[in-house]
Amino acid sequence: MNKTQLITDFIKNNMVASQAILSILNKKGNYNDFLLKVDKDTAYSWENDYLDKTLTFITSEFLSGKRIHELLLLQKLLDNGVSSRPELEKLVVDNGSYCNDDVLDSVERILTLEYYKPKSYDEKNDKEKNKTEFAKLGGQTLIEIGNNKEYRFNKEISELLEKDHGFKKLFVDVIKAGLLNAREYDKENVFTIEKRYTRSDVNRLLNWQRKIPAQSIGGYFIENGYCPIFVTYVKSNDIEDSIKYEDRFTSNSKIHCYTKNGRKLGQGETLKMFAGVSEGNPKLTYLLFVKRSDAEDDDEFVYLGTGKVTADSLKQEYREIDKKGKLVNTPIVSYDLKLDTPISLTRYRMLTEGSNE
Repeated sequence: MNKTQLITDFIKNNMVASQAILSILNKKGNYNDFLLKVDKDTAYSWENDYLDKTLTFITSEFLSGKRIHELLLLQKLLDNGVSSRPELEKLVVDNGSYCNDDVLDSVERILTLEYYKPKSYDEKNDKEKNKTEFAKLGGQTLIEIGNNKEYRFNKEISELLEKDHGFKKLFVDVIKAGLLNAREYDKENVFTIEKRYTRSDVNRLLNWQRKIPAQSIGGYFIENGYCPIFVTYVKSNDIEDSIKYEDRFTSNSKIHCYTKNGRKLGQGETLKMFAGVSEGNPKLTYLLFVKRSDAEDDDEFVYLGTGKVTADSLKQEYREIDKKGKLVNTPIVSYDLKLDTPISLTRYRMLTEGSNE
């Protein structure tokens, strides 16, 4: 492994291959998995699959550098073996990054893996437990939190970092690479305009209590005062007509959107989604994420900023949907989202006309 390039080497040297590797690792696996595929002689072989699961966890969640908070804490624990919530807060603030109790609580849920337990999680039901993402990512807390909010690696991780030099090398590499990647993001804000995020990224970065399946989020989701909106501009011919919403930009500062099917204005979900809009005092913060098509970078959407729903655009509509061979007139609500900051004309043309970036 001494002669093998690590992720940090690719990033520091600004090598073209780094983006390809990061793209592969971002979807699944860890760097050792990558080495096993391309150069088995330089890869490590572990009998304990907990090492592999742990590397996959920190790679999938932190390598991108989209949030620096967990990385700063993990680096501190690597250096000192112990830290605390007040110390983490100081680390984050000194770094110039946004910090509040919500994000610190989120960091704790992520690193203890509580965030990955489903709502109905049954710790005694081994059959159910082994199927959860919590189990797939290691099945135990990465860090332990003491009564005085002291943070330490769990006992097994501490021993592995001390005794298994290969594991430590790859673990440290992910953290350092994540910190390097974090330079590409706006430290003062949760999201960076024009950067790409998956639904799962948005879920985590908005400090939600637990991970919600991407398919449950769909085109939008309302949680904790936020409503992230995900638009695939050109719909695939393979998807059902019932979810083929005709969201369209009407200018580089406004997009015409739709709720999910079966929604009526002033009833149920729309009461929450558009609360305060008519009074000019919306209760939700709307965030827009768009991609050109499903062929574009799989699950990633470009963040285009926050916006406001214009009150006079709210409209009850109906569309005919084929349900088991029968056309059914189904209610749906349309609305305009006016962006707080217009998107660049280059991005606008790329999304609406398919021109290259």
